[in-house]
Amino acid sequence: MKKFTEVKTQWTDIDFTTAIIGETPFVSKINHKSYPSLEKYRINGIYGIKNVLLVYGSDEREVTDKWEVKFGVPLSDENYVGRNEKAYIFRSIDDGKTFDKICLGHGTVEYSRNPPIFTNNTLYIQVDEQDTKKIRYYRSTDLGKTWVSNAWKPSFAWSNGMMFIEHTPSPYEEEILKTVTMSQDGGKTWHPLSGTLKEFYDKTQSLQQLNDHTIVGMTENKEFLFLDLKTMQIEKKVFEIPEHKKIVGFAISNHQLGLEIEEYTLNEGSDTQTSYYFPETKEYVLLPKQLPYQIYWDVKDNYIGGFFNYGDEVFGVPVHVYTLDRGKTWKYEILDKYNLMKVPAYIDGQLWFVASKDSAGGIFLTKGKVE
Repeated sequence: MKKFTEVKTQWTDIDFTTAIIGETPFVSKINHKSYPSLEKYRINGIYGIKNVLLVYGSDEREVTDKWEVKFGVPLSDENYVGRNEKAYIFRSIDDGKTFDKICLGHGTVEYSRNPPIFTNNTLYIQVDEQDTKKIRYYRSTDLGKTWVSNAWKPSFAWSNGMMFIEHTPSPYEEEILKTVTMSQDGGKTWHPLSGTLKEFYDKTQSLQQLNDHTIVGMTENKEFLFLDLKTMQIEKKVFEIPEHKKIVGFAISNHQLGLEIEEYTLNEGSDTQTSYYFPETKEYVLLPKQLPYQIYWDVKDNYIGGFFNYGDEVFGVPVHVYTLDRGKTWKYEILDKYNLMKVPAYIDGQLWFVASKDSAGGIFLTKGKVE
């Protein structure tokens, strides 16, 4: 029977106070203590492209500290932070040893709903303004070194110039129907979906890229549709899955389709633990044993992994669970020196995350080679 193997990764904690030229420690106006400078920022995401690492978010934590001192608790001006926070990108080209600090003005660089998009040597990001309830977009043609304002950010894009914008309600909007517009000339002109593309999207509500010329989506009946962008032909496939299992979603890894399978329920049915099945190779990536905590999987390259907090859903000890060989072997690591872990990202064989370390506090950007 397969078992978990415990591992110990050599982690490196990066202090932005020294990694960024001119950066200063964060000195709280509440308790007057000094912390590593990353304490100033709310980091929303970590993204790697070629040899460049981007860490991004806003200075919300520093602004909140000033707010609490100015107004006291309870906080009285609900828009103070939104009016004063600034969007930042921290860019490294030496594996996190040093960073350039780039300010994009008012707002916060968003990730959860709209992560960065890189296509045709252009990088696109989104900045949200909480107080004005507006969204701004930026693009970079030099891997994030410089940015210019853009009128839009694609949700899906291909190197041949075809782009899609999938408009979903932001937190600032009332619920509206999801709409999609498309461009075939690199964003110069836009128009609604039509013909085969519209038929495909109406059936799947999805435009995920399987490879350079194929889009894949899943219907309500758990049937999978594949659209060949060269021939504009739709092919339907129904996959055999392990007996008595149910498909709840899918992911794409190394241009292979992975079916997300419901394994068991947790918390009286409110949460579901899932696994992955790759029908092309008939690989069933199943956890060695049932765990009492839900894991949200990150599927990238040969890595399938995730985290749960042991003992407490929020403040518990982080545990990293992963496989690098499609479930043939599983490994785990108890990260008991870290807490409040955020935005983990697997990039080129390394795991990155932001977390507070030890009881003394202080937030660091941490990296380690996953083996």
